[in-house]
Amino acid sequence: LSVGDLEKIRICGHSMKGTGGGYGFDEISVIGGEIEQAATAGDKEKISELTDRLESYLDRIVISFE
Repeated sequence: LSVGDLEKIRICGHSMKGTGGGYGFDEISVIGGEIEQAATAGDKEKISELTDRLESYLDRIVISFE
């Protein structure tokens, strides 16, 4: 984001959208789709908000082995 490469951000969001749910992380898919849309629209402020949201979500994940 700091270098303005919105195409890479769009591709990353698209990948997250496509794979998050497959691993049981539906929220990652949702956030990824929103990142993809924001990058397409050139909305850097929204992308920043979404990366904060993603970070917050990932901080709450607890990995458990049973």
